[in-house]
Amino acid sequence: MSDADNQISGAAGMSSPMDFSWIGDIVEQANMNQANMAQMRQDTQDNPCGMAAYLREVLAGLVQDQLDLKWSAVRQKAEFLPYSIRDSIERQGNMPPGSDLIGGKRLAEHAIETLGASRLIPTGDLVGMAFLVGPLGPGPLALAHMDFIEDRMPSGQDIANGSYLGRMSNSGTRVSSGVYIKNGTYRGTAIRQLIQRWIEYQAQNVSSPDLADARSDLIRMVGTSQGTGQFGVWQESDGVAPGSELGNVLFMESEMLGMEAEARALCTQFQIGAQQMGETALDASIAATAAELENQKLAIEAKQRRDQYMIVAAAMVAALMISRQ
Repeated sequence: MSDADNQISGAAGMSSPMDFSWIGDIVEQANMNQANMAQMRQDTQDNPCGMAAYLREVLAGLVQDQLDLKWSAVRQKAEFLPYSIRDSIERQGNMPPGSDLIGGKRLAEHAIETLGASRLIPTGDLVGMAFLVGPLGPGPLALAHMDFIEDRMPSGQDIANGSYLGRMSNSGTRVSSGVYIKNGTYRGTAIRQLIQRWIEYQAQNVSSPDLADARSDLIRMVGTSQGTGQFGVWQESDGVAPGSELGNVLFMESEMLGMEAEARALCTQFQIGAQQMGETALDASIAATAAELENQKLAIEAKQRRDQYMIVAAAMVAALMISRQ
């Protein structure tokens, strides 16, 4: 920014040069308070043209850079988090070695925690697994239960796209209340409810290493991680909460835009006033010059009349002297 933009002298009807660099420091911290706003208003009154020029540059530079940086990070989290959640659902929560997903749990694990193996596995199958795998210990038996349940759950793709919901009636071979098996697949009201709760759990816990702690980041940057996007994830149309990191920058931008407009209007008033003062002075100078010229003209005319009187008088004297000879 040039000195002419940033520092306007008193000759233009404003105060002596001012330093506005403190505003840039506030922008870098992305935190404007009431005291800062009051100081900006005072500086605007003292030097509106300088303030307007400085704010235009800051808004186009530092403030825009802050917004671009934070919006980019927010949009990345909000856009890619649902992909991670969907990927986890399509895998039924399985995360093999090398998986790019973190958090969440297997659907079969959630089913056992919610209903228990005895409500999900027919009695005959439970007895058979206890006989064949039980001697190996509780760990292998638990895995056998999870494999049995997982093999009979709707596919991860059907769960992710919601098509499983059309096959959740209480029909088929009854295992327990709300749990049925038909054509080798679970169905029933209890199954539908546990799958829906599992989807909610995945939506609240699954992420990927590339996104790090996406939910905490969204909460910090926009005030919440939940919204109207896929799987209940925040999206841009849900808005930004005041007091969040992005909310602070947006508030700061709004205040600076208003202050820039106010400073620009005051600067225009000063410039119009200065112009009018200049025009008045010019008019006065022209009038004074015209008056001086008129006075000079009158003086010349008076001298010419005097000269004419002298010539006439001289001629009369000469004529009188001739007549007396």
